[in-house]
Amino acid sequence: MDAKNLVMVRISKNAEAALQRMVGTTNDGFTGGQINRVELISWILIQFESRYLTECLEQLRHDHFDPVTYLESMVKQVKEARATGGEMPDLRKLLSPLAGKGSKGQTATRSPEKVPAAVEKDPTSPKKLVGVKAQPLAGPTEQAGDQGQK
Repeated sequence: MDAKNLVMVRISKNAEAALQRMVGTTNDGFTGGQINRVELISWILIQFESRYLTECLEQLRHDHFDPVTYLESMVKQVKEARATGGEMPDLRKLLSPLAGKGSKGQTATRSPEKVPAAVEKDPTSPKKLVGVKAQPLAGPTEQAGDQGQK
């Protein structure tokens, strides 16, 4: 890849470990070339956007829901309606997404992750992208969470 077509992206340590495992898995037994991290992550992002983003959007938003940000947005909406004399939104409806939510969208009783239909139907899909754990290539990998940034 040409350096002028590259940009910097920061990922968590867990994502970095997953990327390393996927590069290893991709190159293992591949005699037609070598795929590096930049090529793999670029391919993954382009494929994910075109094949899976629409189906995963609800889950992605659910996993990253922040109740404080949501409340701030709703307060702004109510203040705007009040200032313009517009119709006041139903506060019960506005607050309903908060019922049973913890921080970052976690519910008290959460159902197992759903694999999007497009991933299930596509025999060539990289299922490791939707939560199937890859085996480490060598040695233990960090499993402490996404605290670190690269």
